[in-house]
Amino acid sequence: MKKTVTALLLLSLGFATAYAQLLDGLSVDVNLDFTVFGMEKNERSDAELRRHVGNFNPQMFFWPGHRDGDWISDAGLTVEYDGGFFGAAMSVGTTWKEGRVEFTEPIARFNALRAWVMPWDWLRFTAGVGIGAGFADGLGANPGLRIYSGLTQDTWDDSRDPDNITQDEGILLEFFKDRLSVAMAARYYNPSVFRLNLNPTANTAPEGDNRNTRWDYMNQKEFSYGVRIGYGLGDWGKANLSYIIEWSNFGDERQNLYGHDPNGNMVPTVATAETAMHLFGAYASLTPPVPGLAVTLAYNSIITQYTDRFFAGGLWHDTAMPVVFKYAINLNARYKGINRWTFRTDHNLSFWTDKNYEIFGIQGIADMGTTSGMAAEDFAEVDHLLVWNGIGVAYQLTDSWRLDLYVRNLRRQDTAQGVQGDDVFQVVRNQLKGEIRGIWQPKANLEMFVGIDIEHYSISVSSDINRRQVHAPAGFISMNHVRDTHDTSFVFKVPMGIIVRMR
Repeated sequence: MKKTVTALLLLSLGFATAYAQLLDGLSVDVNLDFTVFGMEKNERSDAELRRHVGNFNPQMFFWPGHRDGDWISDAGLTVEYDGGFFGAAMSVGTTWKEGRVEFTEPIARFNALRAWVMPWDWLRFTAGVGIGAGFADGLGANPGLRIYSGLTQDTWDDSRDPDNITQDEGILLEFFKDRLSVAMAARYYNPSVFRLNLNPTANTAPEGDNRNTRWDYMNQKEFSYGVRIGYGLGDWGKANLSYIIEWSNFGDERQNLYGHDPNGNMVPTVATAETAMHLFGAYASLTPPVPGLAVTLAYNSIITQYTDRFFAGGLWHDTAMPVVFKYAINLNARYKGINRWTFRTDHNLSFWTDKNYEIFGIQGIADMGTTSGMAAEDFAEVDHLLVWNGIGVAYQLTDSWRLDLYVRNLRRQDTAQGVQGDDVFQVVRNQLKGEIRGIWQPKANLEMFVGIDIEHYSISVSSDINRRQVHAPAGFISMNHVRDTHDTSFVFKVPMGIIVRMR
């Protein structure tokens, strides 16, 4: 009996110890951001002369419980465990699915679902979603070190972060040796087979129907891999190089990416049949010998490659612009040390040239760079320029109260001069946003804030673009009224939020 009791006591002690260790590494965060009050005001130039442009909300106010769900901007639950040499995390967020005007549905989504193991101090393996594999220090900027890449009106402010070699999903393998860090990532590899029907309409009587009897096949795939090399610079900070490749010749019969040349060889029929995107990044996260100062410099680039030639209409065509180079320069800085003040600033300059006219939104004129050189001959090159400037100031009023102010401006200009003659296509977007937050943190595991958000957005479109859109739903009612347009949107919000941390 004594042995049994002793064994049970030891077993209970073992479970208690393991449970205590588990609690030591367990953390749970709950966050909710919502809008107490908001106002939106929109203006359209020459609305009386443009079709359907008057069909918008000139001004509206909204309160908590607003029917489109806009008052809840973010909500989430994060559970994370760090056991020293292994761990896992799960983060569930909320988005809003808009259906009919009078209904909205909150939809849960996984922001993160990952696990990692570090059997030795020189090796770590991570897999899942929401990995966050960046190495360089963005110094609190959101978005971080990036290159703008948006090609359409809906994605005009989209960007990519080449330093995050997993792009937040897949598997990540990291090696460590003194100051050296090497990481390799695999996001996806999707194989397939392209099947080309060689006799879809053949019918040779009296043998019978022999349609769909002859096929040609070609292996297809799409994949994305990344690699990063980082090195510690001691007291000076760290530096790293990152690279991601995304390659695809993925398609199906409906896309008709491939066909046959006169010799019976399977060849691409469009320039986008084979696409390779190379994302590069070079970063230096520096801590100069000035107390409280940190500076990060970054150079990002995206090289997109299409097929040089494609076969269509019985002829070979040279792709108008088979390679597109995009560039970006980032400069971030943060300074702490003047009493309770913190200053930070972040800047981004992204630019490139192509023949992609999708950004202008003109019906019938899309990416002329992926057409034949002859078809794109009268279309000028498009210059894309995006400039982001942000500055932030924080002041620690007391041990539990902090005041944050952040103002940023994103300006994008897309210009094509000499389109099919003397036409000038130009669209200028300007987005100015200011955020102020009063943050109360009485304890390490509780944080609340209340703030004010102000955003002003404008878009200016040249008359030569509007002239091509006279018959479009939002076009001018006649050619006699065509002119430059300038539309604006102003949004004012009072957000609040709470974060509860359980450790």
